[in-house]
Amino acid sequence: EVKYRLLFENVSLPLLVYDQDSLRILDANRAAVRHFGHSHDEFLELTLKDIRPKDETPSLNDEFVFLPTTSANHGVRRHCKKDGTEFLADVVSFPLVENGRNHRGLVIADVTVQEEYEDALEQILQEKAAILDALPSNVAVLDSKGYVVFINDSWKKFAEQNGYADPSRGFGLNYLKICEDAEGLSSDGALEVAEGIRSILQGNQRGFMHEYSCHSPDEPRWFQMMARSFGEKDGVRGVVVMHVDITSRKLSEMRIHEQHRISSLQADIGHALRTPEPLNNMLQKCAQSVVDHLDASFARIWTLNKKEEVLELRGSAGLYTHIDGPHSRVPVGTLKIGRIAQTKTPHLTNQVIGDPEVRNQEWAKEMGMVAFAGYPLTIDDQVVGVLAMFARHALSDFSLEVLASVADEIALGIVRKQSEMERNRLSAAIDQISELA
Repeated sequence: EVKYRLLFENVSLPLLVYDQDSLRILDANRAAVRHFGHSHDEFLELTLKDIRPKDETPSLNDEFVFLPTTSANHGVRRHCKKDGTEFLADVVSFPLVENGRNHRGLVIADVTVQEEYEDALEQILQEKAAILDALPSNVAVLDSKGYVVFINDSWKKFAEQNGYADPSRGFGLNYLKICEDAEGLSSDGALEVAEGIRSILQGNQRGFMHEYSCHSPDEPRWFQMMARSFGEKDGVRGVVVMHVDITSRKLSEMRIHEQHRISSLQADIGHALRTPEPLNNMLQKCAQSVVDHLDASFARIWTLNKKEEVLELRGSAGLYTHIDGPHSRVPVGTLKIGRIAQTKTPHLTNQVIGDPEVRNQEWAKEMGMVAFAGYPLTIDDQVVGVLAMFARHALSDFSLEVLASVADEIALGIVRKQSEMERNRLSAAIDQISELA
C-alpha cells in the first residue's frame, strides 16, 4: 500500500482512479490536484463528467460504456479545470481491478501548448510558403524538435535532379538524426551542423553557418548551409535551414589561390635558375619548388647525357630525395621517362591507376597516386632532360599549362648552366696550356 501510494503520488502527470460503472473519482495524485485546481477531497466528490465540458455531458455515457474492460484506451479529449479553463489532453485509460470492482486509471497529459504550437507553425508556413518556394536555394523548415515540416520547390527539384525516387526526401524526418547518421559517410561536418541547429533550438544562438562540399559524379559542388531561428514572437521556436550553392564562388577562390601558387612557383624557379650553384643544386631547388607549390608527392629532374643516350637524375624532392637509386640512369626509350625523352611528348594523366605507362600499379594504389605529369625539357627541338611529378590529387589544366612553361624555363636554365660549365672547362684548359708554354 505504501509503495503503491509513493508511485501514485510521484507520477509527474495528472493521474486519477475512477469507478467504471459510476464514473466516480476514487483517487487523485498531487499532479492532478495542481493541474485541475481541485483539492484531493474535492476530487472525491466529483465524477468524470464534472471535469469535462458541459456541452459534452450528453455523449459521455456512450463514450464510457464502450470502453474495453480488460485493455487500455487512448484518445484526445477536452477537459475543464476548477476555474472553468478548458484544455486539450492526451488521455490513457487502463483497467484496475480492486476488491472485485472494475476501476480504471486515467493519465491526463495537457497538449494544449503543443496543439497551439503546431497551429501557429502551420499558419506561419502557410503565410511564408509562397516566398520560400520562390527562392532559388534549397530551404527546409524544422520544428522545435528538429523534424522537417516543410521543404520548398527548389529542395524537391534538387532531390529529383540527383536521382532520389521520392522528391519529398527528408520531409517528416528528424534533420538532427539525418546529420548524425551522415557523419563519416557523406559529410565530415555533419555533427557540427547537428550541434549548431540544436544550439539554435535550445535558444543559445539565433543563427549558424557551415560550408561543405557535395560533389556529383559529373562536377564539383559546394554549398553553404545557413540555419536561423524563427517565430519566437509567435510562441513558436523553429529553424529555417537554407542550402545555398556557392560553387561559382569556391571555384573563383580556388583559381585565385592556384594563380598565387603558380606565381610563387615561377618566381622560385626563376630564382633557383639564376643562383651561381652547381647544376645538381640548382635542379634540386627546382624540384623542391614543384613539390611545394603544386602539392606534388614528389618531383624529379633528369638531364640528358648525349654521349651515352642516358637520362641522369639530378634533382629529387618530396617522398624520394635520393638520386642514386634504380631511376638514377634511365636509357632513352625505356620506361615512361625514357619514352618522354624519345618522343619529345609530354605524358599527362589524372588517372594513374590503370595507366599502362605507370608499370608499378601496386605501388601507385598503395601510395594513393592520382596524377602524373612528365615533360620533355627541350631547346630548339633538342631534348636536354625530363621533368616529372606524381600527385595524390588531380592536376588542373591551368597547373599543367604552367608546368609546361616552367619546363621550358628549366630547359633554358640547364643549357645555360651546361654552357657555363663548358666555358669554365675551356678556360681551365687554356690556363693549363698557358702554364705549360
